[in-house]
Amino acid sequence: MTETMPGAWTEYSNSITPEAKKVFEKAFENWVGARFEAVAFATQVVSGINYSFFCNTENSVRYPTTYPTLVRIYQSVDGVIHHPEIVDLSQDR
Repeated sequence: MTETMPGAWTEYSNSITPEAKKVFEKAFENWVGARFEAVAFATQVVSGINYSFFCNTENSVRYPTTYPTLVRIYQSVDGVIHHPEIVDLSQDR
Protein backbone atom coordinates (compact mmCIF):
# COMPACT_ATOMS: atom_id res chain seq x y z
CA MET A 1 0.00 0.00 0.00
CA THR A 2 1.35 3.42 -0.90
CA GLU A 3 1.47 6.35 1.47
CA THR A 4 -0.77 9.31 0.75
CA MET A 5 0.28 12.90 1.36
CA PRO A 6 -1.91 14.80 3.84
CA GLY A 7 -4.78 16.43 1.96
CA ALA A 8 -4.37 14.18 -1.10
CA TRP A 9 -6.97 11.67 -2.23
CA THR A 10 -6.24 7.96 -2.08
CA GLU A 11 -6.73 5.87 -5.20
CA TYR A 12 -10.22 4.45 -5.67
CA SER A 13 -10.60 0.91 -4.36
CA ASN A 14 -13.41 -1.52 -5.09
CA SER A 15 -12.85 -3.16 -1.68
CA ILE A 16 -15.14 -1.09 0.52
CA THR A 17 -13.73 -1.16 4.06
CA PRO A 18 -16.04 -1.78 7.04
CA GLU A 19 -15.42 1.79 8.24
CA ALA A 20 -16.28 3.29 4.84
CA LYS A 21 -19.37 1.08 4.59
CA LYS A 22 -20.53 2.28 8.01
CA VAL A 23 -20.13 5.95 6.99
CA PHE A 24 -21.96 5.31 3.70
CA GLU A 25 -24.86 3.51 5.39
CA LYS A 26 -25.17 6.18 8.10
CA ALA A 27 -25.27 8.97 5.48
CA PHE A 28 -28.17 7.26 3.68
CA GLU A 29 -30.12 6.29 6.79
CA ASN A 30 -33.81 7.11 6.19
CA TRP A 31 -33.07 8.13 2.57
CA VAL A 32 -35.98 7.84 0.13
CA GLY A 33 -36.18 8.30 -3.62
CA ALA A 34 -33.20 6.25 -4.74
CA ARG A 35 -31.03 3.28 -3.79
CA PHE A 36 -27.26 3.71 -3.87
CA GLU A 37 -24.82 0.81 -4.25
CA ALA A 38 -21.19 1.80 -3.60
CA VAL A 39 -18.80 0.00 -5.94
CA ALA A 40 -15.57 1.92 -5.22
CA PHE A 41 -14.35 4.58 -2.82
CA ALA A 42 -11.49 6.94 -2.06
CA THR A 43 -10.69 9.07 0.99
CA GLN A 44 -9.05 12.39 1.75
CA VAL A 45 -7.81 13.24 5.23
CA VAL A 46 -8.52 16.87 6.07
CA SER A 47 -9.86 18.14 9.40
CA GLY A 48 -11.95 14.99 9.34
CA ILE A 49 -12.32 12.65 6.38
CA ASN A 50 -13.84 13.22 2.96
CA TYR A 51 -15.22 10.07 1.33
CA SER A 52 -15.91 9.80 -2.38
CA PHE A 53 -17.99 6.81 -3.48
CA PHE A 54 -18.60 5.74 -7.06
CA CYS A 55 -22.12 4.27 -7.06
CA ASN A 56 -24.70 2.52 -9.16
CA THR A 57 -27.90 4.36 -8.36
CA GLU A 58 -31.45 3.21 -8.97
CA ASN A 59 -34.32 5.68 -8.69
CA SER A 60 -37.44 4.65 -6.80
CA VAL A 61 -40.15 4.93 -9.44
CA ARG A 62 -42.48 2.50 -11.15
CA TYR A 63 -39.97 1.79 -13.95
CA PRO A 64 -36.59 2.35 -12.30
CA THR A 65 -33.40 3.08 -14.17
CA THR A 66 -29.85 2.60 -12.97
CA TYR A 67 -27.24 5.29 -13.53
CA PRO A 68 -23.77 6.19 -12.21
CA THR A 69 -23.29 8.74 -9.45
CA LEU A 70 -20.44 10.10 -7.38
CA VAL A 71 -21.37 10.49 -3.71
CA ARG A 72 -19.24 12.68 -1.46
CA ILE A 73 -19.60 12.42 2.31
CA TYR A 74 -17.75 14.39 4.99
CA GLN A 75 -17.12 12.93 8.44
CA SER A 76 -15.90 15.52 10.94
CA VAL A 77 -13.17 14.89 13.50
CA ASP A 78 -15.82 14.31 16.19
CA GLY A 79 -17.44 11.58 14.05
CA VAL A 80 -20.45 13.53 12.76
CA ILE A 81 -21.43 12.35 9.28
CA HIS A 82 -22.78 15.13 7.09
CA HIS A 83 -25.44 14.90 4.37
CA PRO A 84 -24.11 13.45 1.13
CA GLU A 85 -23.42 15.48 -1.99
CA ILE A 86 -24.63 13.50 -5.01
CA VAL A 87 -23.34 14.10 -8.54
CA ASP A 88 -25.16 12.43 -11.44
CA LEU A 89 -22.51 11.11 -13.85
CA SER A 90 -24.86 9.90 -16.57
CA GLN A 91 -24.83 11.74 -19.86
CA ASP A 92 -28.45 11.15 -20.82
CA ARG A 93 -30.19 12.54 -17.75
